[in-house]
Formats: sequence, structure tokens, C-alpha cells
Amino acid sequence: MFIVIILLLIVIIYLYIYKNNINYFDVNIGSIESVFDKCGGFFSLLGFKLNHYIYAKKHELDFTMSIDNWSYTISQGWTDYFKPIEIKYSKNTGKQHYKIKDCHVILEDYPLEEYKKAIPEIYRYNDNTLDIINKKIIELGLDTKEYSGIYIRRGDKLVDETNYTEANIFVDKLFEKKPDCKTIFIQTDDYNSVLDIKKYVYNKLNKYDIEILTLCPSTSFGSIANNDYYNKMINQSIVDEENKKYINKINNNLSKPISELNMAERYLHTIELLTSIDILLHAQIVICDFDSNISRFIKLAHNFIDNVYDVHDRFQNLDLSKIICPSNSF
Repeated sequence: MFIVIILLLIVIIYLYIYKNNINYFDVNIGSIESVFDKCGGFFSLLGFKLNHYIYAKKHELDFTMSIDNWSYTISQGWTDYFKPIEIKYSKNTGKQHYKIKDCHVILEDYPLEEYKKAIPEIYRYNDNTLDIINKKIIELGLDTKEYSGIYIRRGDKLVDETNYTEANIFVDKLFEKKPDCKTIFIQTDDYNSVLDIKKYVYNKLNKYDIEILTLCPSTSFGSIANNDYYNKMINQSIVDEENKKYINKINNNLSKPISELNMAERYLHTIELLTSIDILLHAQIVICDFDSNISRFIKLAHNFIDNVYDVHDRFQNLDLSKIICPSNSF
């Protein structure tokens, strides 16, 4: 019986190591390579890359990131938008290199505070991206005024990941937290959110002195990662009935899947996304929905974490000691 238990433990350990793609007991491994591909959205993948980066630092392994057909690549991948990420230790010269093939793998479990600390070490704009963002902020006049932000994610998230929430609920939460707000920046993938907020603020609340800004194109009706999600939306393969009602209204105007964008469209889409996120990271307060990877990123990356609120009042006093990858949840 004892031998059977030992063998069972060996099998469990082997399967765990195999699942996580890396042999933790192989002292000859000196470097790991974390791959971006099409298996998830931008900020979903970023959370797992942060996990790999933290692991490499803690175990003093060389670290690089590479691209295997990433949906956001223009020519170089990550460095199309950000500064290169690389960790090098002289002691690893000549040791084996390991490529992490499963982009969703978690190498070790870490508390949220580790991810928060790692974000500014990885999330560093290159000079071109920084210049574009700064020019847009000046163009909007947000460099000289206080403002608050709202983030609403719809699109393919409505298939099975989040529930449709009326835009006015975000506005009510914003004015609850910041009654004297005069400028609202809206980050969204669905221009209907902008139209609904303007109608609610100006026609329902009669707040004519409120400035409402966005970078969302008027032709955008929800970001869609790939054709699989696009087909589910067209065919109404939606779990929630309210989500289904909303998607039915916009089915004739669905946005092109990100995977189908040409190079110019892909770049404009990504730059608009990064610029909008940067603007929210400097907003006085932000109202969002923590079902989104982007919202969870904004919560962790914002200079004042307690100023980022979930519209459904979840995780306000976020426990940064909680052990979980932000790409999975809070």
C-alpha cells in the first residue's frame, strides 16, 4: 500500500510539472521565454506574462518575451508599443533555455501585491507610443484639468464572461463618488456607451456643464477577439438573456474581429486602447467592472488603487495579499 501511495504521488507531481511546462527540479535550466499568441486578449495574456516574469526574478532565471502570431503584432510584437523586457544573469551562461508554450500557464502562485510591483517594470511605453499618448492627452486638454473616468467593456465579453450593465449605472456611481466632477473620460469598445452616457447626463440629469470625452470610434460596437466569438454573437449563442437582447440590437453593426484587422487597423486599435488606459490611470477616480482584465489591470496599476471602483461594489478594499493571478479574477 505504501508503495502504491508513493507511486501515486510521483504521478501527481509529474502531471503537475508537465501541465506547467517547466521542470522545476532541472538545475540546468537557466532561461525562460514567455510567448504571446492568439490564445487570449491583450491584458489577459499580460497577467500571465507578469507571472512568468516574477517567477524568473525570484529564481534568478534569464527572461525574455516573444511572439507567436500575436493578434496585436505590427512587426516586432511587444516592442511595437513597449520597451523590450529582458533579464540576464551571468551565472546562466551555457544553461538550457525553456520556451513556455502554454500562454495561460501559472508557474507559481503569487499575491496580487507581487503583480502590482511588477507592472511598472514591464509596462513601459517605447518612445513612439509615449509621444502619441502625450500628444493625445494635450489635444484633449487633459494635461491641465482634473477629470474622472468610466470604463465599459462589452463586445465579446457579453458572450459568456460578464452581464450587460446600463451605462447610466456607471454614471450614477461616478457622481456618488465625485459629485463635483466636471470632465468625464469614457474608455469603451462600444460607442453606444458614449451615446447613452451623453443622453443620460445632458437629458436626464440636466448637467449641461459636464464635458464628456472619449477616443472610441463612432463605428465601434464592441471589441471581438476572433471569428469564434463573432460567430457566437451572430448566432446568438449567448448565456444571459439580457446580453442576448443587447447583442441582437447591434448584430447588424458588429465590429470586425481583432484577428481580422489589417496592420494599420490593428495598430490604430491598439494605440487607442493603450492611450485610453493611460488616461484612466491618471484619472481622479475610475468606475469600471472588474469582470474585465483591463479593469483589473487599471485597479492594480493606478497610483491610487482605492480610487478605482467596481460598478457592482466588489473588491473595493482589495486584499493585495490574496494569492491569485489577476488574469483569472480578484
